[in-house]
Amino acid sequence: MSTVILLPIGVDDAALDRCLAALDAGTAPGTAIWLADDGQAGPRAQAVIEHWLAQTPLQAEYTRRARAIGEVAHLDEMLAACTGADVVVLA
Repeated sequence: MSTVILLPIGVDDAALDRCLAALDAGTAPGTAIWLADDGQAGPRAQAVIEHWLAQTPLQAEYTRRARAIGEVAHLDEMLAACTGADVVVLA
């Protein structure tokens, strides 16, 4: 069974920057991580994500909704997409 780290993206770009740095420092290279944006991240957070994706040793995916559906519904959809995997949610 595979393991996936889910990171719902919010509006705090400074916290996001620190979280991504901590993931790189403390997570084994190649670990799967999904950054899922419910349409909340602003331009700076999107720039932080793009820069991080270009250099992280993790197996990272990023998705962004065009329109927010709400944190709970978004997390429900993320978890449903990971059926069969062990999931760690960072929130």
